Amino acid sequence: MLSDVVPLETRARTLHEERDPAALAMLFDGVDRTSIVTSPSLSFWLADAWRRVGRGTDAIALLQDAEPAFARHGNDVLHRHRLNLEGMLRFDAGDVAAAESCWRSLLAAASEAHDDDFIARANNNLGVIYTLHGRWEEAIASYERAMVAYRSTGRRRGLAQAHQNLGITYRELDFAPKADHHFVQAIRYASADASEDEIARAEQERALLIYMSQRDAELARATAQRALTRFEQLGERGTAADTMRVLGMIEIGEGVLDRAMRLLQTALERARDSQLPLVEAETLEALAVVVELRGDPELAQSLREDAGRLFRQIGAVEWGRLTRARVTRLAREQTTHT
Repeated sequence: MLSDVVPLETRARTLHEERDPAALAMLFDGVDRTSIVTSPSLSFWLADAWRRVGRGTDAIALLQDAEPAFARHGNDVLHRHRLNLEGMLRFDAGDVAAAESCWRSLLAAASEAHDDDFIARANNNLGVIYTLHGRWEEAIASYERAMVAYRSTGRRRGLAQAHQNLGITYRELDFAPKADHHFVQAIRYASADASEDEIARAEQERALLIYMSQRDAELARATAQRALTRFEQLGERGTAADTMRVLGMIEIGEGVLDRAMRLLQTALERARDSQLPLVEAETLEALAVVVELRGDPELAQSLREDAGRLFRQIGAVEWGRLTRARVTRLAREQTTHT
């Protein structure tokens, strides 16, 4: 038994460290599930890989099955990894309340263990929830606490994530120069860490800022396209859907409605396939604008109602309001330009 498991653990650890989720998921094809769920490390690595390749529901089920194995080890680092990952999976699935519960448990466990790395992650993730609720001061405070903890550990990937989230927050508050500063810092830290996925996330969010604040379609498209290429190369199909949504929004502003429609329809399909209701809801709002501009107000209203239901289910009503305001503004300014 040991001779079978140890080489698998070695290969899985290497692929996890190399951030190759597609290859890691393939590695476990045909492996007995019992061998996986009795090993906290194997369970965590596979669940993390499944999340990245769009198998979030399977990842949650795997972590639940592996919970007894994690529990036997108590509050060790893998237990904290599991809480963090489960929070992300719950968040992806649209259960914001469950995600918040996971991350609050993580903050308590990390504080008990004096683990600055996970104290930082918990604060960073809780900040995302505050952002969705429009609780800006609490969000900024959480991200700044995360950055202090990340600096103490020298974790550049974490610093990239916190800077990106601060960029999103300041973008929503219409502080474009401050937002851009944080996105640039996010890209710098992610590049230093060779974190291609985090570079792509910051590029995607910065692309939207560039277009909304400067109306530089050429630069915004190029920035978003770089992000999309990175996600496609990493096999992160679900995250790539969000980048396609951003590209579609740029085309709305430019009045290229056929291209906007194609991009947004593909984004919607991918978001649904990857079970990402937040991305789905945001995409539906953008699609509603395109449909309305093309002369079908009834279908547009239906799409908006679907989006509204999803935002309510997720517990992100305020973010839904901001999303609708953003795409409505694009439509209004696109109409003015044409």
